[in-house]
Amino acid sequence: METLQKEVRVLAQGKAEITEDDLGNMHYLKAVIKETLRLHPPAPLLIPRESTEDIKLLGYQIPAKAQVIINAWTVGRDPLSWENPEDYRPERFLNSDIDFEGLNFELIPFGAGRRGCPGTAFAVVINVLALARLSTSSIFHYLKG
Repeated sequence: METLQKEVRVLAQGKAEITEDDLGNMHYLKAVIKETLRLHPPAPLLIPRESTEDIKLLGYQIPAKAQVIINAWTVGRDPLSWENPEDYRPERFLNSDIDFEGLNFELIPFGAGRRGCPGTAFAVVINVLALARLSTSSIFHYLKG
């Protein structure tokens, strides 16, 4: 929390408020959001899909017309993809290209591909701005104690 506060306060110095123009410089805040969404996706089970043809995937036979549900909660905790997957460590995203835009299948809180959530970019910007503004506000200092 201290690292996040420091990053946001340095960017906020001398400004009335944090704006969208500041988002590109909030690397730790974005890492915090990615790590939070990795462990707590907004929809743990993604929208069901139906296979269009028979396919064998990772040793499993999936017949045509089968309903498939992806467990995003489990994907975010897969020890084959994440070192110490149960630990909350935003730093794992600081030097990583992994993003939740749907191209990195180890992080899919909003789904993936062309059927991913159309509101992903909006949700991320709103969350980054809200958290940045909250961490610079006086109420945050009150809540911290």
